[in-house]
Amino acid sequence: MTYAGPILDNHFHVQPAKGRGLDAVRDFHAAGGTHVTLIPIPGEADKTTKAQWLDFFEAHLRLCDLVERETPVKVIRALGPYPIEFVRMAKTHGIEQASEAFRLGYDAAHDVLAAGRAFVMGEVGRPHFEVPPDVWAESNRLLEYGLGRAREADAPVILHTEHAPPEVFADLARIAKLANFPIERLVKHYSPPAVKPEENHGLFPSIIASKSNIAEAIAKGDRFMMETDYIDDLSRPNVVLPPHSVPKRTKALAQQGVTETSLSRIHQEHPERIFRVRIDAQGPTAPI
Repeated sequence: MTYAGPILDNHFHVQPAKGRGLDAVRDFHAAGGTHVTLIPIPGEADKTTKAQWLDFFEAHLRLCDLVERETPVKVIRALGPYPIEFVRMAKTHGIEQASEAFRLGYDAAHDVLAAGRAFVMGEVGRPHFEVPPDVWAESNRLLEYGLGRAREADAPVILHTEHAPPEVFADLARIAKLANFPIERLVKHYSPPAVKPEENHGLFPSIIASKSNIAEAIAKGDRFMMETDYIDDLSRPNVVLPPHSVPKRTKALAQQGVTETSLSRIHQEHPERIFRVRIDAQGPTAPI
């Protein structure tokens, strides 16, 4: 069996100054990929004003435009304050000042999303490594604030967090409830193959597309998306997975007998419902 529908890599970075840039996107397309959710790389400069956050997001939107103009790949535009920036700013500016600056980042993301210039708030969340208790507590308060801002903009959210066994999914669902954020629009980036409800507690898994991860996930069902978290940094080539991985894995699933219906759910039906964008194998990404 073959699959001719859209193929989405739900977490992809492009860094023309540090990586392969558009050539990485072209590799994804040559392997059969059609769409990427493009996530900004935070950079090294602290952003302490709303204007600085907006400038950062505008640069990312220009990169999204460049990808669509110079390659056949269509872009789901995602943006938001990366949680490790708060950790860094808390060390240099103190928690109170860092928190104020980070909330401005969420406010700026809200404005861009509410204006319809991006589709997804992400990647946002909390640190994936151990931090001091006060930084951890404030990171969770900031996540609750950010989910509230996303809800006000009617935008889905892609989460960056620590490794996620079921108890972490449960805690993230708890924070979403505090923010009155619709759990079905909360996507866990870098998810393990947590497809069953008791594993993901209502969050939507975006699973790293290794052979073992996807084999385990598809054995449980097709309620997931696929991603590489390709970082596009020549000092760490093909981290986390190379650009061709999601199309390659999708074609392998088709050859193994996974139905076109399931593959369409993974690459089109689920992202259209969660992100509220139209995804077509031939046409552009557009809001529904």
